[in-house]
Amino acid sequence: GGMVMFNDRSAESTLLAAYVTLSPFAVPTDVMRCRFIAEGRRPVAADFVVYGVEAADVKINGIETSITVSAITPSTDNDGCASCGDGSVDAGEECDDANDFDGDGCLSTCKAASCGDGRLWGGVEDCDAGEANSDTRADACRSDCTLPVCGDGIADSDEECDDGNEDSADSCLPGCIAPWCGDGILREEVERCDDGDLNNDADPEACRYDCSLPETCGDADGNGTITATDAKVVLDDAIGLASTCTRARCDVNGSTLTTATDARTVLEVAVGLGSPLDCWLPVVFTFDNTSTLGGLQFVVDYSATGSTFVGAGDAVYCTGPNSDDVLVSFNNDEKASRLRLALVSMLGIGTPAAVAACSFYQPEHELSSSDFVISVTDAVDPELEPIDDPQISVQF
Repeated sequence: GGMVMFNDRSAESTLLAAYVTLSPFAVPTDVMRCRFIAEGRRPVAADFVVYGVEAADVKINGIETSITVSAITPSTDNDGCASCGDGSVDAGEECDDANDFDGDGCLSTCKAASCGDGRLWGGVEDCDAGEANSDTRADACRSDCTLPVCGDGIADSDEECDDGNEDSADSCLPGCIAPWCGDGILREEVERCDDGDLNNDADPEACRYDCSLPETCGDADGNGTITATDAKVVLDDAIGLASTCTRARCDVNGSTLTTATDARTVLEVAVGLGSPLDCWLPVVFTFDNTSTLGGLQFVVDYSATGSTFVGAGDAVYCTGPNSDDVLVSFNNDEKASRLRLALVSMLGIGTPAAVAACSFYQPEHELSSSDFVISVTDAVDPELEPIDDPQISVQF
């Protein structure tokens, strides 16, 4: 009892439909069903906008009506009207799981998911940036769709280095941390020693803060042993034939100069006639005031020297006045380049008087008394009365 006509204007993405019947029908009802070829994702009802152009009852009286897309059912047959998303793998499709979710093994385009397609495959891929995947660029998703990690050979923004191995003795430590002098790991190509927290510049036998070995007094050629050759090197330096000696190796009597006497002393040690050597420089602090001291405290800032006193803390190599009446205390903070000294005397210390003598590592350059800056923090006479501006001088 009815007649229906359709006209699909595909160029305009518009379908025209007309339906006429001589007998009334109940509502709601399906007025038509159409097959649709989906390209890409599966369509939903909201993708179709329906307009009612004209509606009338069987007597051709105008009425209001509403037409909606009630259902979209994927085709399950293989009749040539297949579409991506119908759940059936048809010609031209690599897969079809009847959904438009790209996070599984089948994309909404019915292409099989793969690393590098730019879509994250849940449970299989850690990341996927498509063409931006890279095995050479920092912080990039890798070409196998894994996240960048320490040990992949690429230094990412949260890594100090990355050489792709777990070797602790090369230029990058495990954990992608850059090595440093003081980490306790010896790198022979750049360090002579590294004892970690035990490195210091005050202990005569310790590895230095810069990871160099301590200078050996008398070992002029630096080969680790004292021989007649060392004596010749010292003598050549003393008479001006060469200038290869350092004070820390060649000034064996602490005179601040390399002399023929130093060469003779080294030769005696080489043949077993001499005593153990030290090339430390005696630094003497003298009280120059006309007053008599009962107590004195002062701090020596020696940061300008580039070196340090021998011994750390209260083990610093210092001595006070040779008197049973004088109590002395010393403390050397080699990291801060500060030496603290304190003296107390019941009978008093007259002037001029050497209040302390300390051993100092000789640097390469010549020292000046002005390299030692002295600050007096307390000074009193034997009656414990303050003394103003006591003068302390430095002598080598």
